[in-house]
Amino acid sequence: MKLKIYRSKNDRIISNIQNDVFKGYYKYIYINGLKTYVIEKGEGIPIILIHGLSACVYTWRKIFYPLSKRFHVYAYDLRGCGCSEKLRYNYSIDSFTEDLREFMDYFKIDRAILIGNSLGGEIGLNMTIKYPDRVNKLILIDTAGYKMNLKKTNSLVKLARISLMPQLINIFTSKVLVACAARFLLDNHKVINDEFINAYYCGFRTKRGVYGFVSLIRNLSYNELYFEKIKEIEKPTLIIWGENDRLISSKDAYKIAKEIRNSSLVIFPNCGHGAQEEYSKKLINEINKFILST
Repeated sequence: MKLKIYRSKNDRIISNIQNDVFKGYYKYIYINGLKTYVIEKGEGIPIILIHGLSACVYTWRKIFYPLSKRFHVYAYDLRGCGCSEKLRYNYSIDSFTEDLREFMDYFKIDRAILIGNSLGGEIGLNMTIKYPDRVNKLILIDTAGYKMNLKKTNSLVKLARISLMPQLINIFTSKVLVACAARFLLDNHKVINDEFINAYYCGFRTKRGVYGFVSLIRNLSYNELYFEKIKEIEKPTLIIWGENDRLISSKDAYKIAKEIRNSSLVIFPNCGHGAQEEYSKKLINEINKFILST
């Protein structure tokens, strides 16, 4: 079956941006019946990159190619994000986790190193708890979903449940607003340029993209991690956190590091919520060191 790629102007723009960045290494597959945008390159130990809320594989562009020189690197747009198919329902941590499991089955990956940022870190944690035999090592970058962040999460859930919220977001979301959000999330503003803003704006404003975003947030309170299970994780885990993360405090990093026995913690100074965007070379060095020395 031929896959339909374009659905709207913003779908076309984000597709063009990602296709140019990952030229020769992208394709579409079906995961749990949903058209999914995938990138793949390299050989050797499999690594799967999992992006955060309202992001897409574009966020991994600075580390995808360097890591693929040593490892077999995969990444994909989560359901409802980027160039993947959007639904108005069925967004939860468990559904994302099952998508990841089927993604691994599709590519015949028995065990992988999972690298997740924000929401992607929460998916990685949940995958490690539910399917520990499928995880080799775990790398968390400013991970979401931990209990110290519940108050902020509950506030977002209440806002998302306002019936007109999708329409309000559609009306008021602009490239200026995306730029402001980026300056809030990231501490290193030098990485924020026109392509960056355009990619995140168009990735968010694809057909049904806003509805997927709101639906996911509405479900957050019902799909939080079973926190006590985090203490049972035995996989080697690297925790990386931006010292100046304004979305999820670095206090979470120290708490998670304490609860996961076989873990190490690296704090990036002058960094916000996305080390892969702000200090990619330093991040690559930490990832290589962790994988090759543990």
